[in-house]
Amino acid sequence: MRFRELLGFSERAEFFNSYKDDFNFDVVSREVSELKDEELNFYRDSPDSFYIVPFADALDLVQSRQVVIKSGAVYISVNNEEMIARLVCNKFRQKLSEELVKTRNHLPVVDDDERIAPMLKTIKHRYLGEDFSSVGENLQGSISLAQIDFRRFVCLEAVLSSLYETLRKEHHLRHFGRLQYGLFLKSIGLTLDQAMAFWRAEFVKKMEPEKFEKQYAYNVRHSYGKEGKRANYTPYSCLKIILSNNPGQGDHHGCPFRHWDDSHIRQMLTTHGVSHKGVTNITAYLKDDHYQLACQKYYEITHAIEAAPFSLEHPSQYFRESRMQRGHTGGKQETRLPTVKTEVKAEDDFCGDISIQDMQNFEEEMDQF
Repeated sequence: MRFRELLGFSERAEFFNSYKDDFNFDVVSREVSELKDEELNFYRDSPDSFYIVPFADALDLVQSRQVVIKSGAVYISVNNEEMIARLVCNKFRQKLSEELVKTRNHLPVVDDDERIAPMLKTIKHRYLGEDFSSVGENLQGSISLAQIDFRRFVCLEAVLSSLYETLRKEHHLRHFGRLQYGLFLKSIGLTLDQAMAFWRAEFVKKMEPEKFEKQYAYNVRHSYGKEGKRANYTPYSCLKIILSNNPGQGDHHGCPFRHWDDSHIRQMLTTHGVSHKGVTNITAYLKDDHYQLACQKYYEITHAIEAAPFSLEHPSQYFRESRMQRGHTGGKQETRLPTVKTEVKAEDDFCGDISIQDMQNFEEEMDQF
């Protein structure tokens, strides 16, 4: 993944130099290479230079007769990005296999270590990504209540879109829904006073203000570490949402791709403007329980990009990346990948906008490849 993002010969050369113990490739120009004219003509891209790679590191390329062999070495065009990427993948698999063997040999020792064994047994359930509680502290006060009126859901994960829609419709969320959504709002910069005003404004539409103050205000302050044990609660990661607190009857928290049935998921995606083909592509991941990959595909389709420039691990990450993609970067204009028919709206449009037609146009263009 990292290698494929590198552009140009110089960046790839720097990559190989960083791992020169693993990639001991020489580079020679066309003029000083030992290749004859008929051998040079084998390369249709007429390269100016070649990587000289040990025969054993390019067996699959030799087997498929895609390269010229000379004096026990393989000559690979510096212009052939796909072939070079295969070399990197082969070396990665080799190193991974070697390290897995070492790990297996050390497992008996690790299993007997009371300090390490419990941690390893639970590591698959641990979130090891960015600490968005700290990010939220740095951003506090950077958004207004008007800006979290998410009229368009392009900047929200499907799970947060569901919570937002339910709150606007029913003016209430049950405990885990309030906790999940409230900690998310905290992580994107909402202050305690803003959060209190936000929840109060919704809940008093169906209850007396005194009831809100008595039954719900404490929980808002508690989530900000101002009540109880005064802990700094962290926003829920995708892993935590998927694995904990399964929603029951009347609940709206959790992950739609994990906790909803197929018909409900398809209806939700269609409502959010995803085409029939897009729905099929997203739900295909659910057959193998790849919920985060399904959500990442949802991001790609709703933002009309070919591939997301990140690996999705957190709703707050989704929100941040969405704003960057739409051009909202706190005064900095940053676009990681080109989009199709992207338009940044007025400054008070917190999420940016993208139309259903944009998404359909993008999918039609991708069908041509």
